[in-house]
Amino acid sequence: MASILRKRGFGEEQSRKKDFEDKHEQLKLKTDTCDHHFISLREVSFILLCMIGLIAIACLPHFYLPQPKTEKGSIESEFIAEKARQYLNGITEIGVRTVGSYRNDVLTVNYILKQIYSIIAYAHVHYQIHVDIQTASGGFMLHFLHKDFGVVYENITNIIVHLHPKSTKELDKNILLNCHFDTQPRTEGASDDAVSCAIMLETMRAISRSPPRTIKQGIVFLFNGAEESVLQGSHAFVTQHKLASTIKAFINLEAAGSGGREIVFQTGPENPWLIHSYAMNAKYPFASIMGQEIFQSGLIPSDTDFRIFRDYGGLVGIDIAYASNGYVYHTRYDKASIIPDGSIQRAGDNILAVTKALSKSPRLLHQDESQEGKTVFFDFLGLYMVLLPQSVVTGIAVICVVLSFVYIIISLLTNKENPGRKPTTLSFIISLITIIFSWTSAVLVVIIEAFVVTKSGKSLSWYSHPWFVLFLYGTPALATLLLIHLLIRKAAIHFGILPRVKQAENIVYENSCVLAHLCIVASLVAFMTYKGILSTFLVTNYLAFPFFCHCILRHFLLSYSDEFFSSKLILIHILSVAFPIILAAYHLFSLFDVFVPIMGRQGTEIPPDVVFAILSAFSVMIITLYLSSLSYLVKRISLVIQVLGVISFISLMLSITGIMFPYSGNHPVSPKRIFMQHLTRTFHNKDGMVYKNDSGIWFAPLDYLGLHPLMNLPSLKDVARAECDGPYCGYPYFYPIRKLVKQTWYLKGPAPFTSKRKLTAFRVVRQETVESGNVRFYLRVKGPDHMALLITSNKGNKLVDWSLAKEAPVGQEDYDGRITHYTYFAHGFYAAPWDFWIEFEVNSDKDEEGIADVAIAGHYLHGPLSKTKWMGKILSEFPSWVVDAAFVSSYDVWRI
Repeated sequence: MASILRKRGFGEEQSRKKDFEDKHEQLKLKTDTCDHHFISLREVSFILLCMIGLIAIACLPHFYLPQPKTEKGSIESEFIAEKARQYLNGITEIGVRTVGSYRNDVLTVNYILKQIYSIIAYAHVHYQIHVDIQTASGGFMLHFLHKDFGVVYENITNIIVHLHPKSTKELDKNILLNCHFDTQPRTEGASDDAVSCAIMLETMRAISRSPPRTIKQGIVFLFNGAEESVLQGSHAFVTQHKLASTIKAFINLEAAGSGGREIVFQTGPENPWLIHSYAMNAKYPFASIMGQEIFQSGLIPSDTDFRIFRDYGGLVGIDIAYASNGYVYHTRYDKASIIPDGSIQRAGDNILAVTKALSKSPRLLHQDESQEGKTVFFDFLGLYMVLLPQSVVTGIAVICVVLSFVYIIISLLTNKENPGRKPTTLSFIISLITIIFSWTSAVLVVIIEAFVVTKSGKSLSWYSHPWFVLFLYGTPALATLLLIHLLIRKAAIHFGILPRVKQAENIVYENSCVLAHLCIVASLVAFMTYKGILSTFLVTNYLAFPFFCHCILRHFLLSYSDEFFSSKLILIHILSVAFPIILAAYHLFSLFDVFVPIMGRQGTEIPPDVVFAILSAFSVMIITLYLSSLSYLVKRISLVIQVLGVISFISLMLSITGIMFPYSGNHPVSPKRIFMQHLTRTFHNKDGMVYKNDSGIWFAPLDYLGLHPLMNLPSLKDVARAECDGPYCGYPYFYPIRKLVKQTWYLKGPAPFTSKRKLTAFRVVRQETVESGNVRFYLRVKGPDHMALLITSNKGNKLVDWSLAKEAPVGQEDYDGRITHYTYFAHGFYAAPWDFWIEFEVNSDKDEEGIADVAIAGHYLHGPLSKTKWMGKILSEFPSWVVDAAFVSSYDVWRI
């Protein structure tokens, strides 16, 4: 009996074992058939390589330069880089060329004239060339960095050349080419802007040696002698020269960097024929409406003569500038040797071709008919230009938005046809929340990290190596984004909000995420289109291409039972974002290339790490758009997140420990910028008596770290933070940038001058009450060729008129609540005393306090008075990675 029972038990055990093995085999078979829905780490690596490849395709064109031409073997009517190099070397060998100096107003003028007359001597007989030297004085109001201030000039020098075919009957319709040959203190200004003047000289030579009918209308070459002194030379030409009224279009040549590719970053206003001429004729196009919108927003702390020609001359034109390697801009490193011949050849070929095309354009003769609205323009990898009217771009955007929303609605309504495979309304909503929350979290995480870096005193750790910012802030942004996707999905399943599906059926979440991305991008495109933002085309690409691929290819190529399912899905995703990523990365490269160096001169008030943390997070969102949907199908997504987390932690440690030092004095050059002024300050009361006097060296660093990286220098052991105590804080700011550079330092010491005779002279010539009851002061000032006039009205009084400019004075609130009017003044090599009047509306009864405080800041930028032994001693202690604008200044205040 026991034997029988054992046999029965054995049989039952065998039966259960067989059933278990059968079920195991069925489960294994089912799992095997679903493995093709997974994305392995090998496929993740493939996606990563594809992304790197797409980004490389976008970045490589930024490094391409054409082969420079030499005089040997070149046609004389071609642009020859070797000739332009000779002009460039000739100008830069003169040295620093500040307005008012002998080097700028005499030596450089003579050199350029010599080259012009040499070109005239060999010009073809069918061209007529006239040369004029303009010496001008004037004044105007300029809106800069969201503030208004006055600009006054006396006896500045311009060189104007008018070249035209002798057969031209309409001499009142000309093209203008503009460059400037003056420089900032302490720089040879090879890129800014001697190379542009060299290119113009070579363009003039090439045209003058060209056959007949090369150009139809005349060309005016303006060699501008006073741009760095706040756009004075262009104002003098456009408001006072006889040829100004004949200009119908212009090309302005500028620089915010050195070498590389020159970019068209402003055109118009309106008149799309200008950018059409550039697009059709530039041999190496590089232009983007995004650059125009960014520059005109005021995010870049500089301006060009384009503004003067547009606002004061009513002209239309093209603004072109070198933008790469902005580290050397306005520094001693801006030398001719760092500009590649290929950069010169590239710019010269483009400018020569576009100048010829503009001179032949029928729109030049009928410009009034050319106000056709705005044009969206951009180049694709430097190969060709895309030009579309704003109305067309708007129409495309609207169509894409409508189709996307229709597709989303249809996809959600038809989910019952294939339950478990199609996105549901609930999964779509969860995906929307996930994406928005993941983006928000990514931005918040990197902002917090940026504040940690900032508080540790290690800002700008990526300044010398821009690639590091992507590891420091881009990697944690990506890790956060993926982590939020993972956590929200798990939480929604855990709490029963979403059904628990098999890993292989996570395709429902991936599909929902794609639709959610489409919805968000469509909403963003609709908003940007409504706001009239022309750069919307970059976002529209992320709508049009993914819509096509996911709406059409997804349905034709994908079969859930196909063993190549994951490979095809990856292919669809990559195809959907390939073109948008290339275009976005192409523009992002330019953005980082321009803005990283700008952080070295953006001022002490804006935390640069916060700015670039946000920019990096948005860059990651743009590049990974739609691709993050694939994270639902990755087998070991947690491992990917862990790797990203480790990279983020290592990058953070490299930053806050100071291993990634911001500055470098050699390869690559990435210097720290400091305005350093040895000054004397004198404060007078209403009776003219001195009630306060001091002297020392005033430091105004131009980046967020201020003077802290140099505090260990022996000469700076007694330096202290400067405190505001007079008009415009009581210090001689060279430009009106107090709002940007509030953190300054003062080291008291001996005066720079031993004789009072060398200081600025100020005198009230007379005071009178005019018919309106206002009080007018006639003043005379004598001082160096660069000065700042600071007028601060006492409370209750108001500056209402002056002789400095045609426009009424506009001031800005000073540190103590009073209104200060800043006026920049410069004069040429020859100048008389500065005479002007100012008029006040007086409402204050406190006569003992006076009507206003008037301060004169004098700047000695060149010659023996610009240097002192004490300043030289401190400069000798500075490391090689510091570049200075060091000169002597005076600051004198009178109460009137």
